Amino acid sequence: MYKVILLYPPPSDPERFRRHYLATHVPLCRKVPGRLRFSYGLGPEALGADSPWFCVFESEFASEAAWRDAMTSPEALAARADVAKFTDRLPTMIAYTMAG
Repeated sequence: MYKVILLYPPPSDPERFRRHYLATHVPLCRKVPGRLRFSYGLGPEALGADSPWFCVFESEFASEAAWRDAMTSPEALAARADVAKFTDRLPTMIAYTMAG
């Protein structure tokens, strides 16, 4: 399994982010082919400190190759293009092959 995590820093307009993310961006992400599952959370908490993140998005694919194929799909390209419509700060992306 291959996991991709997007960590969104706090945007300048949190309410705009939240509204657009839930109404438009998440539905776009649901359409990406090859995805086994995904989840997201708004307002994650850091234990014992202020969180540097406003939103966390996790997505799983059968393999890195499956993820790479999915990212060239029209659906993934539409989701990627949508990011600029709800945040002015790009997310940090972490990707890895799951072990264990």
